[in-house]
Amino acid sequence: MAQHLVEIEYGVRQVAEPSVPGWIQYEHDGSSHAWCGCGFDTGWVAIAEATEAARAHRLTMAG
Repeated sequence: MAQHLVEIEYGVRQVAEPSVPGWIQYEHDGSSHAWCGCGFDTGWVAIAEATEAARAHRLTMAG
């Protein structure tokens, strides 16, 4: 049985006014993207939704 490696990436956005002048700073934007090599892909959705979908995918593929 092929192993399903689900990847999760978290969305970020650049902070308009960084805490240190001259630096670029990022913060989480509340979105997440989960995908697997088998074609499973949530697209950019809320973090909780992507996390739950990834968990369900792992459980389904585990048999």
